[in-house]
Amino acid sequence: MIGDSFLAWTNGILHSPNHRVMMTGSESRYSLGLFSIPKAGYIVRAPEELVDEVKHPLLFKPFDHVEFLNFYYTEEGQRSLSALKTYCRV
Repeated sequence: MIGDSFLAWTNGILHSPNHRVMMTGSESRYSLGLFSIPKAGYIVRAPEELVDEVKHPLLFKPFDHVEFLNFYYTEEGQRSLSALKTYCRV
């Protein structure tokens, strides 16, 4: 879900990777997650430099990040295969 905003902001060019930490051996290992979320009222939109008519047409309409989160947690948002595409696909 957090990666959805990144995908829309980069017009589908960059994706947030799926990842996991796997351990081998018996020594302790620590992992830290760092997340960044736009502030309330921030409109997520692809920069003009990442949109063109031929190779990279606009994939997602600009949207308010908090409103998208509200949709994501609705029944419709949870049922959809891609809440982002359901919410704001062009």
